[in-house]
Amino acid sequence: MEVLPGSLVWHGPGDHTIGRSEFDDPYRCLSVRIRFQGGFQRPFPRVTKWEDLDAVAQFTEQAVKLAYEESFDSQLLAERLFAELQFRAGHYAWAAGRRRAPEPLLLAQQAIERDYAKSISVEDLAKLSGWSVPHLHAEFRRYYGKPPHQALITRRIRAAKVQLAATNNPIKQIAVECGFSGASAFCTAFKRQTGVNPAVFRQERQLGAG
Repeated sequence: MEVLPGSLVWHGPGDHTIGRSEFDDPYRCLSVRIRFQGGFQRPFPRVTKWEDLDAVAQFTEQAVKLAYEESFDSQLLAERLFAELQFRAGHYAWAAGRRRAPEPLLLAQQAIERDYAKSISVEDLAKLSGWSVPHLHAEFRRYYGKPPHQALITRRIRAAKVQLAATNNPIKQIAVECGFSGASAFCTAFKRQTGVNPAVFRQERQLGAG
């Protein structure tokens, strides 16, 4: 089973996982441990997904920040985290029961997730899916709420955020490594989606970490 960004894995006593990740793209996760009175009962399937990856990043950032705030009520934080994760898992299970994206669409989505750093186009995604560009565009909007090009940009920016926060790599280098044609295109797309330019985002994250 492949665990991708946004996956929610519900572990209980006795559950074990054997995992591996790519050397140049190591596995990262937020681990939340909660004790239940009366024993643990898994509320949903063991693996569900939180599909809005920008919301996942914001949730994770806030959770980590509050976990290190000694003055913040840890019980309140635990209840907040569990409630949010429970809702997201429940919503995914409910939605999955109502509809599942067609296999050609899943192939295109997986290509975006895997090959975002490469020079791929919507035409490439359409060819991979076996659909025409207009049909892929329409189905992407129907199932994911955004066109494939925007999904690709969002994935690239998500990868860039990790580098901006965790490294001192030049912005031009980050742009190219995340699949943008250059620093100018990267900065324009980044500001359009986040409201700030990459340098400001980096400064805010590094100041927060310090």
